[in-house]
Amino acid sequence: MTVHPGLNWTTRQIAEALEQGTPEALVSVSEWKGKIANTRDDQEYCDFWKDIESYALRAGREPLPELSFTLLRQFRDTGERKAYEAAYFERRGRIVALSVLTATSKTSTYVSLLEDLIWSVCNEHTWCLSAHIPSGEEATAYTWIDLFAAETAQMLAEIIVMLGGIIDERVERRVRSEMERRIFTPLYREDRTYGWERAEHNWSAVCSGGCGVAALLLLEDQSLRVKAVEHTLQAMDAFLHGYGEDGGCAEGIGYWVYGFGFYTYYAEMLRTFSAGTLDMLSESKTRAIALFPQHIHMSAGTFVNYSDSHEREIIPSGLLSRLAQRTQGEVNWRLSIPRLTDDPCRRWTHVSRNLLWTDRTVLGDHRDQAGQLLSQSMIVLEDLSWIVGKARLMSAEARAGIEVAFSVKGGHNDEPHNHNDLGHFILHAAGDNILCDPGAGAYTQAYFSPGRESILHIGSQGHSVPILEGTVQQSGREAEARMLEMKHSSPHSAEIKFDLTSAYGNAPTLDRYTRRFNWNCPPAAQEAELLVEDHFIWKSAYDSDRTDIDLDDVARASELNLSAEARTNANTNVTGNTNVSANEDESATPNASSSTYAVAYKNVTQRLVSHVEPVIHDGVVQWKTDKAVVSMTYEPEHSSERWVARLEVVDTVDHDHLPLRLYVTELVLVRTSSQGMETTLSSVQETWCRMKFITKPRV
Repeated sequence: MTVHPGLNWTTRQIAEALEQGTPEALVSVSEWKGKIANTRDDQEYCDFWKDIESYALRAGREPLPELSFTLLRQFRDTGERKAYEAAYFERRGRIVALSVLTATSKTSTYVSLLEDLIWSVCNEHTWCLSAHIPSGEEATAYTWIDLFAAETAQMLAEIIVMLGGIIDERVERRVRSEMERRIFTPLYREDRTYGWERAEHNWSAVCSGGCGVAALLLLEDQSLRVKAVEHTLQAMDAFLHGYGEDGGCAEGIGYWVYGFGFYTYYAEMLRTFSAGTLDMLSESKTRAIALFPQHIHMSAGTFVNYSDSHEREIIPSGLLSRLAQRTQGEVNWRLSIPRLTDDPCRRWTHVSRNLLWTDRTVLGDHRDQAGQLLSQSMIVLEDLSWIVGKARLMSAEARAGIEVAFSVKGGHNDEPHNHNDLGHFILHAAGDNILCDPGAGAYTQAYFSPGRESILHIGSQGHSVPILEGTVQQSGREAEARMLEMKHSSPHSAEIKFDLTSAYGNAPTLDRYTRRFNWNCPPAAQEAELLVEDHFIWKSAYDSDRTDIDLDDVARASELNLSAEARTNANTNVTGNTNVSANEDESATPNASSSTYAVAYKNVTQRLVSHVEPVIHDGVVQWKTDKAVVSMTYEPEHSSERWVARLEVVDTVDHDHLPLRLYVTELVLVRTSSQGMETTLSSVQETWCRMKFITKPRV
């Protein structure tokens, strides 16, 4: 593995840099108190401090939740992790709230409560989440280092240095002792190997960065501190290898915040400890990564949210401010100071940097830009194979307009936090992802286990891609979207074509499947057009020259019941709602309320996923929000084939266990009984599905 420029310093260079910068760096962290106190009476932070005070008040009144064996065992026994994590994060949240309050006021009540909380966390058997402890390793789990053990290490290290002389020295010694036992000895002295050290995703950055910051702050042996830096840089190098030169994050915007956020937090701490000599944000690749949110922002704080992310992700203001300063990035959505309770994990690192790094000038500039309509742009993340087009529409009745955007996803089905979503797309207007991505589901044992494709959020059945002959997209690296065309000569139009055949390897008679997108939105236009054209070429089961078709596979495909699979996920309830125009032949219409997909030889069911309930007419489907209207037209009849529209309502939960309702519009291919098994010239049948989406401002 080649080392990225900027991370290839020699041992001597690191040692000399740390020798120069460490004393002043420790002083600078102890001075965080004053910087945090300066925000206390700042109106910009008013909501933040109200949230903190409310949290601290509860900490003084309510018992601290215990991390009991009853909670610990739930993950292995039932696959559930929410109860353990709720208690775990509540404990961290109380430390965060009381630490920032203690930094602004040395009230003895705050200090005493904080000391008890820190002591209690030091008493925890493990700092890992129950879901991250290997089976059978519970007894020695205190030496396992996962994401949250590393976060805890960084949190406690920064707090005791910042509050040095305020926190009782016996508590400080206890923290140092636990840090040595749980982090420094296994990781740096014994050189124990952890799987995340070479991971090309968020784990390498978070785990190495959290432990690395703790090492910079608490290790007194300078040679071991140098070794810790070298170890951290190796893991950070692996993290950077997970990104292409386009800076795209395959894990999604939420994990960009997590992984690159902790990369940045460590990078800036190392820069401080090296007196500016060791700068991990100085190369072009890290600048490209820093621009990722800007590239995938649609409008009004809504993002492209492929993989396990929210479409309205809360991005730390401190992180964005620092990256804007360091990489000359821009933020064109409304930026505010997140509250502690906006983060379900109650992370100290985000809260502290929001207080220390949020730049009032940057904040003001971003708010000035937030009300401005964006000009046309076409973002092509070639390594990631994501395309994002952004434009603005003008209303015929008024000079005001709306922002519109679309995004298309390629790649493969073995990416970090993978969803089987090749060829999936998002259509956005006026702050809403109208045709949307379901985002992350609730994390359970099943969510990361074999067979996870049956979960709606993960499988292709939960995305705007077709079901072919009763089969959904396969998992694995071999399932890929091969780009055949990519034309974008201007920022207001694009033509993209993918070969998606390999994603449907289980479709018994599929020979080839391509999906073409055409996006067009000229300057000052009053509507935007997206054409989605699917072309299916079928093998013939009755061609004597063909020997690669197993008719048993066709029969097995016909028995597949995707709705039944979906119901094996306890968090998903699927109900059908037939919505067909009155002039349709109901006898030819699949029964949507039966919860069984119409599965047949050479069958196609298009699926379009939305948060917005559509209105279905013959040949037209329409989605309306307060500010925009999207109309989709399709050819209800083509030759002897017919597309019939129906609606499926899906009730599930999101990543935070909150109710989530999705409206899935299906276009079901219906043929006459005689046509279903016929073939055309050269024993090949072709099926076309053309869907035209027109987006307009709502009058």
